[in-house]
Amino acid sequence: MRTFIADSGNNGQRVDRFIQKKLPQLPFPLLAKTFRKRDVKVNGIRVKQNHIIYAGDRVELYLPDDVLESRPENLTIPIIYEDRNIAIVNKPSGIAVISAAEPSVEKYLAQLYSGSGIDTLQKGFPSPCHRLDRNTGGLVLFAKNQVSLEILIDKFKNREIEKKYICVVYGCPEKPYMELESFLIKDPENSYVKIYDKKRAGAVKIKTNYRLLETTGELSLLEVRPITGRTHQIRAHLAHIGYPVLGDGKYGKNAINRKYGFKRQLLWSTGLTFSFSRDASVLNYLNGKSFSLPHSSLNEILKTGELF
Repeated sequence: MRTFIADSGNNGQRVDRFIQKKLPQLPFPLLAKTFRKRDVKVNGIRVKQNHIIYAGDRVELYLPDDVLESRPENLTIPIIYEDRNIAIVNKPSGIAVISAAEPSVEKYLAQLYSGSGIDTLQKGFPSPCHRLDRNTGGLVLFAKNQVSLEILIDKFKNREIEKKYICVVYGCPEKPYMELESFLIKDPENSYVKIYDKKRAGAVKIKTNYRLLETTGELSLLEVRPITGRTHQIRAHLAHIGYPVLGDGKYGKNAINRKYGFKRQLLWSTGLTFSFSRDASVLNYLNGKSFSLPHSSLNEILKTGELF
């Protein structure tokens, strides 16, 4: 959130223009979306874009600090593997995979390849084959053409591409390894999911495996493998069994997050393995290949908030 106080030079000014002057780096579509979601207040009251402000008015803009502070020109997104059909990138935490209103990995790659002299890419590519939450870092797979995109989406759907994650959680699981099975109901209006132990109307079954790597007693480092791939599955599933991801503002514990000073979840996508059980056409050469990111010790991750 950001708060500004209007002065005499702002008398009679529209609030949206006031914010644009204060935050020139904020994309207009994102600002417009913020007003649509009624996330702008003047003197504690939610207002529309054309609201007029005066000296002394308190203007509050409800957007995460990392969104407000991000700059497209400051992005550096490592490509850890690429060939004629795919690219695998290491997405920084705090950057969206795809977004029309803010910096994203998709935009970064589009600019990168447009300036590379490569003229064989189809329009709209590279395109992501799956997503990560904006505040989750790590490996994201992009397709460079339509044929590859369709194949890879199908492989993800049929669980022929295995994903691995590393995360820091609050607490220490009693069992060093466990396969979790629960049921998930998605609330798309509030961008939230709920986990239940028993089947409910509208719920889908989810499976998540975890393995304990290190622990301090109060905090633990886990390797997590989602067998199914649902929205917020890892974060919600671990929180459901009593081990929320540290820094998670949605499913975590705010008091613990504040204690350790983390505003983003300590969760990273660290592994992709291609395990095709059926023909993959032009991508058969990927079968059996595995790509992974290294990770530091639990203590080092806690010191820096970074994976390595």
